[in-house]
Amino acid sequence: SRSPTRQRWFTMSASPMRGDIDKVVIIHTEATERERSEQQARASEQLFRSLFEANLDAVLLVTPDGGVLTANSAALKMFGFSDAELRSRGWYGLVDTSDPRAIAGSKQYRAAGMFSGEVTGVDKAGRKFPVEVSSSAFSGWDGERVTSFIVRDVSKRVQFEEQLIASRRRYMALFRDATDAIAIGNQEGRLEEVNARFAALLGYDEAELRGISIERIHPAEELPRIREHFGLILSAGTVGPLETQVLRKDGRRVDVEIRPTLVQLGDREVAQGVFIDLTERRHQEQQRIEQERQQRNALVRE
Repeated sequence: SRSPTRQRWFTMSASPMRGDIDKVVIIHTEATERERSEQQARASEQLFRSLFEANLDAVLLVTPDGGVLTANSAALKMFGFSDAELRSRGWYGLVDTSDPRAIAGSKQYRAAGMFSGEVTGVDKAGRKFPVEVSSSAFSGWDGERVTSFIVRDVSKRVQFEEQLIASRRRYMALFRDATDAIAIGNQEGRLEEVNARFAALLGYDEAELRGISIERIHPAEELPRIREHFGLILSAGTVGPLETQVLRKDGRRVDVEIRPTLVQLGDREVAQGVFIDLTERRHQEQQRIEQERQQRNALVRE
């Protein structure tokens, strides 16, 4: 049934009646469904446009041959082109085509209509910068395949990663060349890295120590204190020095002071321990005690 209050659309045509110019033939054709379809299409287009323009990443709609149908304002800003210039440039004019990743991506795009990965972008001034690209293909209004490219400038992320790598290299250079014995333990309680002085202190080769449990390098009676100290450094991030003993490869014990620190190594936190050999200190203390004893005995004899 038709509701009297329901809005409906009609198309109307009027023409004079043949043989009687005072009369007109009017034909009404209901167009409600067509109008609603058009309204839904316009609403979808408006929604698409709002999302398209609101996206902080560059978004481009690209044809199979690399032509740019449209691009949002973020894309124009990223590459420095006007809308007309960017359309004229085309997708392949926005990436460094000598980049092997772009060549592989181009083959993937032509074959599958989509591509995801990192390539080198090129802006209007010729500046090259790293971008992360993700895409998906769909059919346009006319049935032609269209691919949406979402492009993100990852210059800052790449720069940060390079800084992390450089920082790690500097740290490892200092670590290896340090005059102190230093070891790095991971969250699982295993030695991840040791320097030459640490290996020499325990009488091992460096490679022999990597991957072993820290419990293997301490006497059994010291393990409760070692476990407690190791747990504190991982949970609290800081803890005072600990005097204990380590076991050399030949079974001999060495008195040491461990100065632990929680350090960031890449994206992980690890425990770094500086091991101070107390052998000379203990020897000096024994000498001091012996000298004091001799002085007391000399005073008594006098």
